Amino acid sequence: MRVYDVGKISPKGCIQIETTYVCKAEQAHLENYWKLIIPASCFPFMAEKLHLETAINLKFSDINNSDHYFQHYGNSITLGWVYSFATYKNIDPKKDIELIYYKPAPQEPFIIVQKDPRVDRYSFHLSYKPDNTLYDLRGADQAGEFIILLDRSGSMYEKINIAIQAVALFIRSLPENCYFNVISFGSRWEKMFECSQKYNQSSADEAYRIVIQYKNNMGGTDLLKPLESILEQERIRGCPLNVFIVTDANVWDDKVKIVNLIEKHKNNARINTIGICTNEPYIHWLARMGGGTSQEINTLYQINPAVLSSLKQALYPAITDIRLSDPSLFDFFWPREPFSIFPGQKIEISGIFKEGIIPKSI
Repeated sequence: MRVYDVGKISPKGCIQIETTYVCKAEQAHLENYWKLIIPASCFPFMAEKLHLETAINLKFSDINNSDHYFQHYGNSITLGWVYSFATYKNIDPKKDIELIYYKPAPQEPFIIVQKDPRVDRYSFHLSYKPDNTLYDLRGADQAGEFIILLDRSGSMYEKINIAIQAVALFIRSLPENCYFNVISFGSRWEKMFECSQKYNQSSADEAYRIVIQYKNNMGGTDLLKPLESILEQERIRGCPLNVFIVTDANVWDDKVKIVNLIEKHKNNARINTIGICTNEPYIHWLARMGGGTSQEINTLYQINPAVLSSLKQALYPAITDIRLSDPSLFDFFWPREPFSIFPGQKIEISGIFKEGIIPKSI
């Protein structure tokens, strides 16, 4: 919600409010397709129309929200509401609008630069999918330690079956010669094994037998303490640590403390997240800060692709410490912190240059 104090307005008077909104361009579900997200708060319920102008001619092809229509001519986009007496009650005024557009050749850097017409200030968005020759794959098959943090709090009541099935698939899919453990958390936390076990048929069968009996009977959602115990414990020599947090993100802890903990250990462990029936941005934030990947699972059908993709990425080294070389040139940029990407992922960076700075190369 946005609140503006505009003072007194005379009868039949008019005011004009201009808002600058900055967001990243996110990848859609299909390869080479991206989405531009327009928050619902930018287009009030039943407002007549919303007009947008793009700096370049993007090839918009679809809209995710059936409550809206869009018309696209060159660089101009017009959005409007679609409603009738029969559908009026089913409209969700809080649902964001996603415009889908096509961008070919993902291995080639793609840059959008736009000038603010009101002031001498530029903004940009960069996307780039490096090819695999930039990755050092020599350690891709090396053994590692895999620890799964499973949320068994009360808020997982209708989600626990999906979470358990996801963890069971993790257990069945781990590589040979690795070490693994499962830690459950709620108001308290407990380890499946006293210490991480060498992965073999016997230990995998035992872990599977235990995990399928789990219930959401551990009270609240205290993530900080078990995560702290994992990250500060003595490492198994020669085994990089991968942590997978399986949760609905309804944590009780101070979220900033959790992020600070992950940042402190980001060079020693990779944090991956699996969001269960949630679209909480915090899930993706934790993974980004921890140099890992984030996935969302909302149905049983999504378990296999989400788990196997997350595990596959965890087995490969990453391109790390990606950042802007000179942040002082910008009033705003995203991501704010250095980040990592894995093979097949794209680099996405957005920013607003300080007034008076004219970009010549990025």
